[in-house]
Amino acid sequence: MPHDQFSSEMYSKFVENFIDYLESKLNDKFWLMTNHKLVDGMFDALYNAEETDDLLPALKILENDPAFAAILDETTLFLLNRQEMAA
Repeated sequence: MPHDQFSSEMYSKFVENFIDYLESKLNDKFWLMTNHKLVDGMFDALYNAEETDDLLPALKILENDPAFAAILDETTLFLLNRQEMAA
């Protein structure tokens, strides 16, 4: 799998996971109130990642939520393993 395609797939998967994660938190008013700056930062960083083709700043913000960091770790491992098998 070419690098650009892999980066694009990673970005898409992280955005998909981020949206799913936020949807799971919609009814958790305490989480939303205490993490509203984190959510804003996540959206800004993910938007900028698409513009700059650099996910690292977005990942650093996303890692601030331990539950989401675990999802990121799992997704990253899955995508890396799949890329290795395709190589």
